[in-house]
Amino acid sequence: MSVQVSYKKQSVFAIFLILIIILVLEIISNIVLEINDSCTQSLSQSEIYENFSHEKLKTICKDYQSTIHFVTPYNHLAINQYSDTVNINSEGFRGSEMSDEINSKYTIFLTGGSTAFGIYASSDDTTISSQLEKIFQKNGYDVNVVNAGVNGAFSSDEYFLIKTKILQYSPNLILALTGWNDLETQFDQKSGVHTTETTISNNLLYLQKFTKIDDLQFYLSRIIEKRLPVESESIINFSSINQRSENWKNNWNKICDLGNNEKFKTIIAFQPLLGSGDKKLSDWENTTYKNYNQKKVLDEYKIFKNNLNTLKSCNKIIDLTNVFDNTDKTIFHDAGHFGDLGNRIIAQQIYKEISSVVIEELSQAKN
Repeated sequence: MSVQVSYKKQSVFAIFLILIIILVLEIISNIVLEINDSCTQSLSQSEIYENFSHEKLKTICKDYQSTIHFVTPYNHLAINQYSDTVNINSEGFRGSEMSDEINSKYTIFLTGGSTAFGIYASSDDTTISSQLEKIFQKNGYDVNVVNAGVNGAFSSDEYFLIKTKILQYSPNLILALTGWNDLETQFDQKSGVHTTETTISNNLLYLQKFTKIDDLQFYLSRIIEKRLPVESESIINFSSINQRSENWKNNWNKICDLGNNEKFKTIIAFQPLLGSGDKKLSDWENTTYKNYNQKKVLDEYKIFKNNLNTLKSCNKIIDLTNVFDNTDKTIFHDAGHFGDLGNRIIAQQIYKEISSVVIEELSQAKN
């Protein structure tokens, strides 16, 4: 009997000790991340929001960091997430609730990763999708633009998102802001099938709302990476890049084929990266260009760009790599993300490129 009590005491002590360690780590995480808030600091230093207060920038960073997106069975957003600057509706798309009349209106779904989602936009209203919708409506066209971007999404994620979710809303047009995520990471093709394991794994992500330990781990890993030597002219692994580019091309041909079968149009917008055009870089952008070894990235990105002409099934290809050439203001926060001004310029250019397609379809619908 005494042995059993001893085991119980040891178990209770072990659990208590674990809880104390977690509590200490959580306190340390909060203190370290409060002092070293790299997101708020970099937004301020980059001057993409030079007229915003420190508290406003802090709110923007906090809201994005607390937004939950699932990576299995494909990248998608958790529903019903609400904050000051980022809102995910009950359908899992960024922005306000979707109208009951959505199936009767001309609807564009903007897909892509974090740039389409609008990371670092100051509100839902300043994302690319929202600004594009405003331009259509300002010109007298009743067009919905739904933000279906998801942080970290690859072309394979977009295929499953379109096939399993977006199709139920009878989209008229899929507009894909694409290129960067497929370039950056070698990914495995996902199944797109929900299982009990993926549900459990996804639900565990809600814990990030209540802890900063994972954020501290990510912060420390970035510090270590910056301490490691990086060769300015590293050798490109062409076999890997060619494979990624081929996967990206095949996924978009598959999506465009799906569009032809399901009677929606597909337009590919090849996204800009820092240095991809002839923009005069600001001091912040120039420093970032060097820190991210951007010359190597852009050399690889050209391999993706060369595949644009092979997307035969798509209705239109838009090359946005030079979209920021006419401004010398700071656009980029890092190697590929930008703020409100960048979103507005992108939306204006996209409108110029796709308005004739949309207007023609609207005219045909009236007749």
